[in-house]
Amino acid sequence: MTNDRRRDRELMREALETIEQLEARLRERRHLRPEPLAIVGMGCRFPGADSPEAFWTMLRDGKDAITEVPPTRWDVDRWYDPDPDAAGKMSTRFGGFLDGVETFDAAFFGITPREAMSLDPQQRLLLETAWEALEAAGIPPDSLRNTAAGVFVGIGGVDYFCRLAARPPDAIDAYMASGNAHSAASGRLSFQLGLRGPSLSVDTACSSSLVAVHLACQSLRRRECDLALAAGVNVMLSPEVHVNHSRARMLAPDGRCKAFDAAADGFVRSEGCGVVALKRVTDALRDRNPVLAVIRGSAVNQDGRTTALTVPNGPAQSEVIRAALRDAQFEAAGVSYVETHGTGTELGDPIEASALAEVFGADRDSPLLVGSVKTNVGHTEAAAGVAGLIKVVLAIRAGEIPPQIHYQTPNPLIPQLAGDTPVLRIPTAVTAWASDGGRRVAGVSSFGFSGTNAHVVVEAPPADGIAESPRRPADAGCALAAGTDHRLLLLSARTPRALGVLAGRYRALLVTLGPGLDWGGDEDSGASRAAVADLCASAAIDRTHHSQRVALRAETPAALIDRLDAVERGTGASGVWGGQVDDEGGTAFLFTGQGAQFSGMARTLHETHEPFRDAVAACATHFDPRLPCRLTELLYGDQAATRLARTEYAQPALFTLEYAMSRVWAALGVEPDAVLGHSVGEYVAACIAGVIGLEDACRLVAERGRLMQRQAPGEMAAVMCGSDRAAALVAGHPDVAVAAINGPAHVVISGPADPIAACLGDAERAGIAVRRLEVSHAFHSAMMEPMLDEFAQVTATVSYREPALPLVSNVSGAVVGRDDVAQPGYWVDQVRQTVRFADGVQALWDQGCRWFLEMGPSATLTSLARACLAPAAGRADAPGIFVPSLRRGRSDWAVLSEAAARLHVSGRHVDWRAWYGEAHRRVLLPTYPFERKRFWIDATTAPHGTRVDHEDHYEVRWDEVDLPTAALAPDRCLWVVLADEGGTADAVARSLRARGDEVAMVLAADGWAREGKRWRIDPDRADHYRRVLREAGGATPVDGVLYLWGLDSPTTEELGPEGLKRATVNGCARLVRMLAAMTDGGVEPGARLWVVTCGAVPAVAEDRTLQVAQAPLWGLGKVASLEHPTSWGGLVDLDPWSPDPAGLPALFDVSAGDQMAIRGGRLYAPRLARVPLSTGTVSLQPQATYLITGGLGALGLEVAGRLVARGARQLVLVGRRPPDDAACERIAQLAAAGVTVRTEQLNLADPPAVRAFMAGLLSPGVPLRGIVHAAGVTTSAPVCELDAAGLRVAMEAKIVGAWLLHEATRERELDFFVLFSSIASVWGSKGQGPYAAANEFLDRLAQLRTRLGLPGLSIGWGPWADRGMATAGAREWLERVGVRALAPDTALNMFESLLESPGHAVVADIDWPRFLGIFQSRRRSVLFRDLDADPAVTAVAPAAPATGDSVEALRARGPVEGHRALARLVRERIAAVMGVPPDELPAPNQGFFSSGLDSLMALELRAQLSAALGVDLGSTLAFDHPSLADLTEFLTGEIFGRGADADPVGPGTDPLEQVRRPGPEPEPAAAGTELDAEVDAAIRRLEGLGKVGGD
Repeated sequence: MTNDRRRDRELMREALETIEQLEARLRERRHLRPEPLAIVGMGCRFPGADSPEAFWTMLRDGKDAITEVPPTRWDVDRWYDPDPDAAGKMSTRFGGFLDGVETFDAAFFGITPREAMSLDPQQRLLLETAWEALEAAGIPPDSLRNTAAGVFVGIGGVDYFCRLAARPPDAIDAYMASGNAHSAASGRLSFQLGLRGPSLSVDTACSSSLVAVHLACQSLRRRECDLALAAGVNVMLSPEVHVNHSRARMLAPDGRCKAFDAAADGFVRSEGCGVVALKRVTDALRDRNPVLAVIRGSAVNQDGRTTALTVPNGPAQSEVIRAALRDAQFEAAGVSYVETHGTGTELGDPIEASALAEVFGADRDSPLLVGSVKTNVGHTEAAAGVAGLIKVVLAIRAGEIPPQIHYQTPNPLIPQLAGDTPVLRIPTAVTAWASDGGRRVAGVSSFGFSGTNAHVVVEAPPADGIAESPRRPADAGCALAAGTDHRLLLLSARTPRALGVLAGRYRALLVTLGPGLDWGGDEDSGASRAAVADLCASAAIDRTHHSQRVALRAETPAALIDRLDAVERGTGASGVWGGQVDDEGGTAFLFTGQGAQFSGMARTLHETHEPFRDAVAACATHFDPRLPCRLTELLYGDQAATRLARTEYAQPALFTLEYAMSRVWAALGVEPDAVLGHSVGEYVAACIAGVIGLEDACRLVAERGRLMQRQAPGEMAAVMCGSDRAAALVAGHPDVAVAAINGPAHVVISGPADPIAACLGDAERAGIAVRRLEVSHAFHSAMMEPMLDEFAQVTATVSYREPALPLVSNVSGAVVGRDDVAQPGYWVDQVRQTVRFADGVQALWDQGCRWFLEMGPSATLTSLARACLAPAAGRADAPGIFVPSLRRGRSDWAVLSEAAARLHVSGRHVDWRAWYGEAHRRVLLPTYPFERKRFWIDATTAPHGTRVDHEDHYEVRWDEVDLPTAALAPDRCLWVVLADEGGTADAVARSLRARGDEVAMVLAADGWAREGKRWRIDPDRADHYRRVLREAGGATPVDGVLYLWGLDSPTTEELGPEGLKRATVNGCARLVRMLAAMTDGGVEPGARLWVVTCGAVPAVAEDRTLQVAQAPLWGLGKVASLEHPTSWGGLVDLDPWSPDPAGLPALFDVSAGDQMAIRGGRLYAPRLARVPLSTGTVSLQPQATYLITGGLGALGLEVAGRLVARGARQLVLVGRRPPDDAACERIAQLAAAGVTVRTEQLNLADPPAVRAFMAGLLSPGVPLRGIVHAAGVTTSAPVCELDAAGLRVAMEAKIVGAWLLHEATRERELDFFVLFSSIASVWGSKGQGPYAAANEFLDRLAQLRTRLGLPGLSIGWGPWADRGMATAGAREWLERVGVRALAPDTALNMFESLLESPGHAVVADIDWPRFLGIFQSRRRSVLFRDLDADPAVTAVAPAAPATGDSVEALRARGPVEGHRALARLVRERIAAVMGVPPDELPAPNQGFFSSGLDSLMALELRAQLSAALGVDLGSTLAFDHPSLADLTEFLTGEIFGRGADADPVGPGTDPLEQVRRPGPEPEPAAAGTELDAEVDAAIRRLEGLGKVGGD
């Protein structure tokens, strides 16, 4: 028995091993079986097409995207020679080029400008195109983080690396390797998206991308990954490869790829990027991704030994096609089209055609259709395979094969194209693609010149279209029965500007859907309802939700169009909720008490929403046995109104509704971080917190309500005062109790009717507002005491548990634990004790809750909670967000959707998949609008001997500053207000009068009139100003004048040239008249003039439009402040979105600042900041035209010469007068150099003449690509001596001319639109009032164009030596005050470096110590608050040794000023290290490393701060404190001590001693774990070698 048993066991073991081996082999075979793979998304950028849709349009229309080599790549004239044997020359002038490869949205991907400069444009293209491919697939890219997704990239070019390597060695940075290594191309994409699957780059030359597709398919079949991105990319930046291919006679001289044609003589080099997203078909259908096409099989092989390395091998090509067909398990006869490699070479085309005929020639009823995408876009080399694949997928979807161009005569060496029954046929017109037996199958070939061949077999998806799961009513989320109230369109972007652009794209999409939509709003229209619902669901579920968000109600297409238009324009609209994500803080659920109930509450939700209905049913299970009627009858029955007036019914009903609402939110993924209930609402809170189970909670509530109903009737009332005053009120009435403290001025009292009436009488006599409450009993008073003993018996039978989340008590107003709330006695006391709701809300705030979501039937607690925290609104923390779930009298779904929208736009997670379900159809949505900026290393540098002074470039930036608290004067003041017609002046007057001031209102009219303290004057009569000042003052001197007439200027949207003339010239003339009247004795010394505008300056990024007609007042005002410092107050710009002037009076004080803007209740001031400027040159298009106004003057001709030096050959020079002799001589020189120069005499202030001129200039065939507006007139006169005529002469040419140029070209594609402005508009210049005013307009116009997505740059020039509008005397005076003249060559170099920059730049050579000493001798300006005598202070350069920012210097300033200086220092150093302007830094709480900072920058930041502070900070500084807020807080604590009472210079150990002390560095905190441990180890190794840190 023993031996038999042992033998049996051995046989069993062998059998199990055999079974395991067979199972392993079976698994391997299953992994390798030809499982079909779905192409679920595509993205591309090819010459002439920036999307798959544009690519198909170009292919179907038979377009050729090949052009001459643009001058931005290289000088084709220098490199071209038609002789292919010419040494060092290229034999063609053509190629396929992408637009804008030098631009990239680095910020979107968290890449700093420093790193972006060294980043290969091929990597940039991959990042953006991959994002678009995933969006097209309906896959939110952020949902892929830490998933098994793979990346397979075909890449081969090294042009940008060669460009970087050609620089001097000291220009090589730390990012050149990672920015250009081919391995990093795939690795960076995996890194950016957080993908954990295989990631590899492939270089098999021309077949790279199709080999990448093959490898992706293999990886998916082996289940190494669940999604794969397969891509190819190629960019051409230098001519050397063209030269190489020319010598090899590979390139078509005429730039035409003539594949399979008798004239074929070579290919055309091209560039592009294509990305396809792949999934297993079963996974794609499960996930409801669009299936665009199916890859059935693929194969790769090698040519092996042929006559030469680059000679194709026909048999090898045949074999790779057969291998792919075998992999696909498909017969060759079933393939109806092949996208060939088709390069158009004399050798390659016949070999490929022969290979195709060998495989596909037999058993065919019709010729095999073949084509080549290279005839349209050229040979994209590493991207060629994926280009062909995308073409095939687009053709499959369209059911058409696009025509092949440049094919006229079959190549005689390809007999397969000839004869009566050709084996191959090339379609030269759009050809219907008939399916073969219901299947539409194609092959795609790609052959590398290294010998690696690839072929892919592609088939149409089911039903020859996008595979969709049918609508599933059972999985419809909220969508089925909610009508249209639930529909929200969610849009988001990284910046407000991108959000506006995205809204415009959605609006355009809706318009294109127009024929299928019901624009009249008939919701019975099935097409209308389905299309909008599908659009909303797709946008919510299929897109990443970025930080800038809007949610739009979408009840009808027309309403949605209007709301999208409002978002695009940056204006508000009803049904639109916007916000910025704030990840800080938690969510509190608030549960309402008795009194809020009403009949039919949440009836619609009960009828339409399953989670709500299920929760009600769960409560009914426990309530029904304890109630005389069913719970649903109590809520929705005929007698509901009568029953809910009784406490025994009201409390179970409220508990049920609030519990059900909490389950609704839980189903949407919204869970509380803390809970607070009011009175009976606390039972729901305790149930949600896990203290009481649902059954016990229902029993307690039912008994509580029953016992309360049995008590004697009483009354309750709200008294609008604080708790202390309420306590004093009830002290004289012993039967009255304080029932609830609901807010700082809202207390509820409770008791018998007569004492309550007496108490309310006392309150009213004391001036306290009161309101009786509609209740049946005096809750939370002594009248509840008779029920307590019996209720205690009930509470003793309940099981209690520790709260699972913070629960705030009604009794204490604090967070409670098991020892409190988990005791029976607590719930007995809760019946009698005061409800301390106000304290509870404060406790929630202290717990970090910032979102307050009410679960009750209406907005009861949200308004109370908001009032509780109103005194805290001035704290550093953001004010809370208060959201009701339901409102009485409004649709349940409308309120719930608004609540979901408000939570979403402010950053709370809402599960939109649960909201919309899976019943919708996917809509192809607009892709993300990348905000690309130029990050480029030019191949050439500035000519030898020229200079670009990086320290002479500045920008005006607006920073938030502290709100002033000082009043104008302690005494009563008299203000003269030049009142606008829009009502702003009336609001200002009310605010002034509220603080005790007097106001005299002055309105513009046709003549003089007076009614009390209200005057009407003729604004064009100077004597009226003096008279009104005299009359308004009388016995009381005028203390200040407010100029609000500028607010009546036409808006930018309605502006025309005539209106612009009137608004700007007349507005400035009226301001001059008032200032002249004041300085001519019209007011007492000390009275100041303030100018108020609205939306005239770009204070914040959200200012997406600017009111340019008001801008000249700012320029004129800056000059007035210099000429009349004791009479000038300042300039204040109101918030254009919320122009509430209530806070203005606090600003009318000279200590507040001379230039201010209010945005969102915050105060901003301008700051002149030195900005690094990279040296660069531009290449202009010789066939393009460039316009220069003021082009016949010396400065304009200098600019013309520089444009010619950079490639311009067509110039139009405009001037007021004919050219003088010197100008004629210079123009002749330009003409002799081959430049076509057209000169025009034109008055730019004459709209008809300018319009006629521009109409001719913009006629067809004239490619205007750039404008330089350098025209202007300068006069010199004090502000108070100016008149309207002088203002008109000095201002109109600049202002009207610029506006007309803007109008004429806003629909044209320009490379640049440059306005020559002046430093006079930046800080003013005595005697230059009109000049400053006109240039201020130019500055705002350039910024307006930038916000409109148009090129626009205004350069505020300092004086040019021997050029420009400054006279020799003026230049001499400027030199004496510290403003040095710019050498023309230097200025032109700066002009060239700035040419493609947006917005407003300032270029001036300033001796700051001298200039500021003189300029600010009478009055300091906020503009210069960060500039001092040492210009290195603000230079973006390595930190100098500790000076004014040392620890000792900061401490000497005191905690407040020292903290501000420290915060400024930290911001500047981080900005310098990251290479961004300070106003573009990440949000204070956003991590450095998620914003692009890396370990090398972290070390540099530590070094800079150490040097500036004079201490040795630890090398893990940025890792331990990885955000701006964390780092500033840490350094503040170390320097000034922790806590409010800390003595910053007190005795004891210096808190920085441990930072200075040598020794081992502490381990990084958890916050620094965004980088791998290897980084920290590397840092320490470097320190040990003395490479970083150290003493």
